[in-house]
Amino acid sequence: MELVTDDVKHAESPRWAEGRLWFSDVHDYAVKSVDLDGTLRKVADVPGRPSGLGRMPDGRWLVVGAKEDKLNWLDGGRLSVAADLAPLVLGHAGDMVVDGEGRAYISDTGFDHGAGEEPRLGQVLLFTQAAGLRIVAADTNWANGSAVSADGRQFFLAETYGERISQFTIEPSGDLSERRVFAELGSAPDGICLDEDGGMWVGLPFKQEFAHVDGSGRIDRRVRTRGSLATACALGGEDRRTLYACSVNAVPEQLSQGVLQGGVIESLSVASAGVGWP
Repeated sequence: MELVTDDVKHAESPRWAEGRLWFSDVHDYAVKSVDLDGTLRKVADVPGRPSGLGRMPDGRWLVVGAKEDKLNWLDGGRLSVAADLAPLVLGHAGDMVVDGEGRAYISDTGFDHGAGEEPRLGQVLLFTQAAGLRIVAADTNWANGSAVSADGRQFFLAETYGERISQFTIEPSGDLSERRVFAELGSAPDGICLDEDGGMWVGLPFKQEFAHVDGSGRIDRRVRTRGSLATACALGGEDRRTLYACSVNAVPEQLSQGVLQGGVIESLSVASAGVGWP
């Protein structure tokens, strides 16, 4: 893979928009973007520690403040609260995907890993401007990266401690139903993104690699990353045939405390274009 930048701390939730890659630099407490030539820009400071990032159909951004369990609007570099997640969150709000209808699906870990809590099952929350916040999936085994299919009818969720990708049907109301297993990975997954051939890319932190999973749920390609923990990915570029892969150099048990040696964003040209969201 080609190096895009190593001048980040911990890049998560990469999203392609406006000709560049946007992402949460978690432990630098900021949302940033990087151009094709590697030029970094700080978009906004996020004191609540940014995590999930998503773009609404009207161009506004939503960003999860993980330490405060807040969902924030990000508009012109300014933050304002969209929803207080704390009354529903079991652990910490983490990753998020916003689909083409402006529905924001937010992963709830279920327990506070950084505080040393015993693992508990988590959930997925849904936020819409019209209806506010509600729970749409329960008993998830560390809900993490998520994606929505191009037709808006399928939701995919990386369950980190479950070592699998789960698939749900999205009802017209936005609720999730018909839960089933898309892929058993044998290793903990993190961020995911979908491609036009019915497969997906997934970060496997403990393998130091990004894996491609085909439409039948089998891994058919593995790509090594410079960072020790492969965390998040997105398919971007003008034709969405560039895989952007985020990794961080850290010991897993120390990452949540911000003890790390810096992050990396790399890129790889791929044959199958990205579809859906993110």
